[in-house]
Amino acid sequence: MTLESLNKKILKAHEIKDISSLGHLYLRAGKLFVDKGDIDHACFLLTAAYVFCLEAGLAEAEDARAILRNYGREE
Repeated sequence: MTLESLNKKILKAHEIKDISSLGHLYLRAGKLFVDKGDIDHACFLLTAAYVFCLEAGLAEAEDARAILRNYGREE
């Protein structure tokens, strides 16, 4: 999935208030930016993923938290 496509899906999920999808999509986007080496941008997106995953009760919250912790953003 391209970043453009992912961004469109994120915007649509915000529009329809699909919290679960937002958690999944922000996590995916955050991981893409980790892979690109843009850690600040990745951690911004992963923080959003963490919040939405927690709100939706998704197990992926721990994935986001682990990555944030790895980069010193969560203690």
